Amino acid sequence: MQSTQAESERAEKRPMTKTDQNTFLKTILEINSQILKGVDYKTILEFVFSAVSEQIPFDRIGVALLEREGENRKMRMTWVKSKVPIHYLNSAYTIDIVSKRLLEIMEMNQPRINNIIAQSAIDNPESQTSKLILQDGIKSNLTCPLRFENEPIGVVFFSSCQENTYLESHSRVAVQIADAISLIINYGQLQELTALAKKDRRNLRMTLHDLKSPLSILHGFAAISVDEDWYKNLDAKAQKVFQIFFRNTKYMTALLNDLNEINLLKSVKENVKFEAVDVNEFCQDMFKVGQAIAAPKKIQLNLVITSLPTDIACFDRHKVSRILDNLLSNAVKFSIRGGVIDFIVSSEPTSLHFTIRDQGLGIPQSELPKLFKEFGKTSVLPTEGESSSGQGLAIVKRIVQQCGGEIHVQSEPGKGSSFSFFIPIKNSPCDS
Repeated sequence: MQSTQAESERAEKRPMTKTDQNTFLKTILEINSQILKGVDYKTILEFVFSAVSEQIPFDRIGVALLEREGENRKMRMTWVKSKVPIHYLNSAYTIDIVSKRLLEIMEMNQPRINNIIAQSAIDNPESQTSKLILQDGIKSNLTCPLRFENEPIGVVFFSSCQENTYLESHSRVAVQIADAISLIINYGQLQELTALAKKDRRNLRMTLHDLKSPLSILHGFAAISVDEDWYKNLDAKAQKVFQIFFRNTKYMTALLNDLNEINLLKSVKENVKFEAVDVNEFCQDMFKVGQAIAAPKKIQLNLVITSLPTDIACFDRHKVSRILDNLLSNAVKFSIRGGVIDFIVSSEPTSLHFTIRDQGLGIPQSELPKLFKEFGKTSVLPTEGESSSGQGLAIVKRIVQQCGGEIHVQSEPGKGSSFSFFIPIKNSPCDS
């Protein structure tokens, strides 16, 4: 017995050999490589299970993560890999109340060795976990905390079917392996969140599609009804009901279209398609579009083009048209009938700059942060009751960012708003 104890003490003090260090370094490098390749995190954990046996003896590895439900904390076994049968402490196991020992390990950020679990079960008869471990045939354990961004997230267990398996030298290696596992776990959580987000966007896209068809039928029916003889014979109250029906189906159709567009902008990364564009001609075309939008409210639109360094520039004509169309429509909605809107274009050698400036209602300074968010409606309403889904400026910002540009707003209540953005351009010939 004395000889065994002396050997253990010498082993505890023994540093990692050069061979051990090289093997461990290769393991860490391979983990990083698999993460960069986008390998599923559980596959990477399987690799860890195979690789670390050269540094730490074990019959089972388990990862348990800390979960919070209000004021309560519990530990859930997230991943278990074993060389021996598992009957009790499997991946479905949850410790409803986190034990004081586990909390100490996580909060003190220090590994703990328990080389005689049977004795611990006697000393702590209330520990259900110790009893289950023993029933699974585990007799010694090395528990190491997992942390991410300096916050405790759980523990990793190295377990053996033999007593007195773990030494201090194993603890030192376990700490380094735990750092790698913490990274893998965080990577796995990001993978799961990404997959969930994709699923949600797909479900939303299907829902929008299912809603759009019957709504289009209703809106179409309301649109043609006003030309029917039976509609003209209705009394004023009945006609007003149809008008409300028509207005709301029109608003809902526009809202569904906006939601569908912003969902697509989130889920599909559209490439910027550079094409050679005559800048002056493009601006004149957009000016005509703006005039058509402004005409019903008798708003004057002024086009101001400062000196351009080149007649032809390369940019995504379609995307910039969508941005300007949204901004011009927005300016008209919040301008007073008979007002003025300025459409200003300037450029630098590598970028085009656009400004849409109105003399409308303006927006309180405190509400400006809402503007580019989804459903980011402010307290300011369109001047003639036009519909506004709250999606238009969110769509604009996403398209501007897709083009590699930036957008800014300046506004003052009673004096109007100014939306300015720039997009990078290339010199002709274009190289998409």
